[in-house]
Amino acid sequence: MEFKASMDFDLFKSNVCHELKSTGSDLEFAKIILREHRIEDCWNNKKYDEALYYYSMIRYFCRIHAWKGIVLFPELQAAKLYYTVVPCGAWLTDRLAKDKSYTSCKECVKNAIPEFIDHNIAEGDIRDVA
Repeated sequence: MEFKASMDFDLFKSNVCHELKSTGSDLEFAKIILREHRIEDCWNNKKYDEALYYYSMIRYFCRIHAWKGIVLFPELQAAKLYYTVVPCGAWLTDRLAKDKSYTSCKECVKNAIPEFIDHNIAEGDIRDVA
C-alpha cells in the first residue's frame, strides 16, 4: 500500500470540515455541496482527491442519517485514488520513526470512515475541528 500526504489536501479537508461545522447541519451542508456542483467541478478540474472527499462525505451522511433512495454519481462508486491519502502528520511520523514496527499511516487506514477509505482517503473524523 502506497501512502501519500499533501499539505494542500490537509488544508482542503480542514476548510471543508470547518465549513461543515459552521453550517451546523449535515443536510444543509450536503445541499450546498450538491447545489454548487462541487463534486463535478473538482472532478472536471482533475482534483480527484477533492471530488472523492466530497463524494465520500455525502455517502457518509447518507449512511449515518439513513437517507434512503439517494443515488449520486454512480460512476464514482468504484473510483479510487492510486495511493492512500493520509494526514501529513501521520506520513511524517512514519518517515521519522526509528521503530518501523508501528506505522501511523496504517493506523489512519484502520480507523478511517468506511465511505472515505473506499476511495483511498484515510479520514477518521470529519467533526474533529477546533
